[in-house]
Amino acid sequence: MVNFIFFFSFFFLISPILDINIICHNNFLNFLIETNKKEILIIEKNNFHGECLPGFIKYFIDLGYNKIDIMINKNLYKLNPLKKIFNQKLNIFAYPSKLIEKFIILGMCDYYKICLFNSFGYKNEKKLTKYLYKKQKFKKLIVFHNLNKAKKQNEEIFITIVLKKFNNSKKYIYEINPHFFGHYKIHNKKKKTIFITAGNIENHKKKF
Repeated sequence: MVNFIFFFSFFFLISPILDINIICHNNFLNFLIETNKKEILIIEKNNFHGECLPGFIKYFIDLGYNKIDIMINKNLYKLNPLKKIFNQKLNIFAYPSKLIEKFIILGMCDYYKICLFNSFGYKNEKKLTKYLYKKQKFKKLIVFHNLNKAKKQNEEIFITIVLKKFNNSKKYIYEINPHFFGHYKIHNKKKKTIFITAGNIENHKKKF
């Protein structure tokens, strides 16, 4: 009850800086009111790597989880990376990056069994890093998109995930490739598809 009152008060204090259309669309008050232990929370506080979200969502649904919440960067949400995900099990909450980080540190994840951080290991994450490197009530799955940032960690603290292993990957790193992007209609065509990639070809990243 104390947590509910705290989050409710905090919500109204910061509401002037939020997009009210997004608040209403995602029904954040229902999130605060529900008291049952939730199952899955997928978090993307950065404004990139939205293409990975549909795949991780599908994997959790295929594993039989009945309810999945998504907390996503507001700017990334406007790009509509979940446009082709048709599932009633999803609740989507879109907020600025700094606010998402505050929600996490204030204990939002304690309401869940599992929290998956869709990307981690970037600048300006000192407070969040300090929080995540402590043992919590919930299980943490953290996706690193840069192997240089994927540090060895006790699995009681969190489980380290990369999209693709490399020859120098260590045993404590798990490979999960979310190569599902939504329910798109497949068209037959005669010409070959030309793929273009952007970025440097580096040993610690998989941009090719």
